[in-house]
Amino acid sequence: MIKRIAIMGCGSLGTILGAYLNKAGLDVMMVDAWKEHVDVLNRKGATVTGSVQMNVL
Repeated sequence: MIKRIAIMGCGSLGTILGAYLNKAGLDVMMVDAWKEHVDVLNRKGATVTGSVQMNVL
C-alpha cells in the first residue's frame, strides 16, 4: 500500500498531478527548489481549472 507520494518539481504539471492525487485521497508531498512557489501552495493550495479529456490504456 502506498503511504506517501513525493513529486519532485512543482511546476504546472507537477502541481496538477499532485492536486489530482491528493483529491483521490493519497498523501502527497510536493518538493520544489522555488521557495516562493512552495510557500504559496502551502498557504493557498492548488487550483486546477479547465476541461480535461483523458484516454488511458
